[in-house]
Amino acid sequence: MVKYNYTQTERFALIEFIACIKGLASVLLKADGLLSLIIRSHIHDEVQVQLSHLELFFDMLSFITHLGIRPCSSARHDCFRFQEKARGM
Repeated sequence: MVKYNYTQTERFALIEFIACIKGLASVLLKADGLLSLIIRSHIHDEVQVQLSHLELFFDMLSFITHLGIRPCSSARHDCFRFQEKARGM
């Protein structure tokens, strides 16, 4: 089936591409131990950064609430004003 759907150069390119993928897969399998440690470390660092941003957000939210501003209400009104401007009202 493949023999009749592709030209000889296309088949050659497809075979070379599949061979490259298989070669890369074998290299990744050999380096699995090292890569898994690096990936875990990177994920841990990213989660820590996100948690620090989340803590900062909650601190800001409590400060705004302490001032008597209702942030959800304010955001809702901002969205409504933006829609009005977008419609040209």
